[in-house]
Amino acid sequence: MSYCAEVVIDVKHPDIKKQYTYMIPDELISEISVGDMVVVPFSR
Repeated sequence: MSYCAEVVIDVKHPDIKKQYTYMIPDELISEISVGDMVVVPFSR
């Protein structure tokens, strides 16, 4: 089963929306919870 997370990017820029959807790798599903701080790839 695939899981997704809504991630809020903490960047102040007018062209960047606040929330993005990221797939959660299977090996991390049991290690994360709502409200956790995560590091995600972010580029164009």
